[in-house]
Order: sequence, then structure tokens, then C-alpha cells
Amino acid sequence: MDPQILVLVHVSTTLISLLGFYLFYKLLNRYLSNLRLPSLFLALYALTIGILYLLVLFLRFPTEENNIASISPLIPLGVFVAQATAPFFSAAFASLTIHPRYGKYLAVIPFILTAYSVVLIVLNPPIFMEAHGGITELVCHENTIQAMWITLTVSLIAPIFLLYYGIVVRDHNARVKGIILSASFFLLAYLIHHQENFGAGSRLYIRRMLIFMAIFLLNVGFTMPSWFEKIIKRGR
Repeated sequence: MDPQILVLVHVSTTLISLLGFYLFYKLLNRYLSNLRLPSLFLALYALTIGILYLLVLFLRFPTEENNIASISPLIPLGVFVAQATAPFFSAAFASLTIHPRYGKYLAVIPFILTAYSVVLIVLNPPIFMEAHGGITELVCHENTIQAMWITLTVSLIAPIFLLYYGIVVRDHNARVKGIILSASFFLLAYLIHHQENFGAGSRLYIRRMLIFMAIFLLNVGFTMPSWFEKIIKRGR
């Protein structure tokens, strides 16, 4: 990879991680003030994304040939475990949003699928193997690839549930909130759990910046800051 492109990848990846940790801190304080479980699960989702992209940074830092991740197999394993875990928190958040009382029952199946995926990954961890030119490549077991597809499926639960919430809820602001959250989670599912794993898609640093923007949109949709509420009122 060209050194300038690699710098852009490092910067965009770092921004995602920092935003994830910032949102975790912000949403955790929100949960502690109101003790509402959706805030907690969204905070845990943000934390998992922050950890995920911190570990992803290590896969190419400082260079692709000599990276921090090659020192310990726990780093690439952590990448896949974090990626498999994040969709459960988003599914739990969406389940509790559409039905605060019975949402915990809706989250049972995502939990089982996530647990199964994590077991597959831990039992068949990704390993570094030397390829042509002395460059090491991360190789995944077929069971890990199966876990990736399961994770992609679980990641689609949140946007589907929240789209339903946005359609059926009567309050205009809540409807806008549901649709924005649905769009954010759909973008994150597509970019993180499909394109990062299975598709080349856009340039890597462009994809990472799109992920950053999707997480920012997620924050706006959930917290509904005053400046955004003004925009909604003007559009009515």
C-alpha cells in the first residue's frame, strides 16, 4: 500500500476508534442519569466499535509488513471477537427500543447466534501466514468465515427493528429518530460486517470515513441535539 494511502487509513481508523470511545463515555453517563437499558446497550455497542478499530489499527501499524498485530495472535482474534459481539448490542438496543418490556425476549436469538459465532472464532482463530514477498497475511478458517456471515445476519436486526419502529410510532420526532437510527445501523452493517470482510468496495480510507460518518449519524439520531431538532421542525 502506498505510504500516503496508509497514513489516510491510519487516520480514519483512529478517528473511528476515538469516536467510539467518546460515544461510550457520553452514552454511559446518559445511562447512569436515567438508568434506561437502551442507553447502556448503545454505549456498549460504541465501546465495542472503539475497541474493534483500535485493534484493526494494529493490523497495519506502523506498516503492513511490520505491524503490532504480528506480535501476538490475541490481537487478530480480538478483532474478530469484537466484530462478532457488536451486532448483539445493537440488536438488544433496537429490541428494547421497540418494546421496553418484552425487548429482552427479542434479544435472546441474537445472543445465541452471537455466542455461537464467538465460539467458532475462538476455536478456530485467524493466523498470520507468510505470503509472497515476505508479507504476512491474515488467514481465516472456514468456520470463522461462517461466523462472519452469522454476524452479518445479526447486524441487520437493528436496522429492521428500528425501521419498523420509525414507521409505526406516531410522534414525529420519534419517527425521525427511528428512521435515522435504522439508516445508521444499516450503513454500519453493510460497511463493517460486509465490505470490511467480504468486499473490496471503495478505497479503504474512504470506507473508514463513511463508517465514521455513520457512527456520528447514529449519535445524532439517538441524542437528538437541539440544533437537529430545529432542523426537523423547519422541515415539517
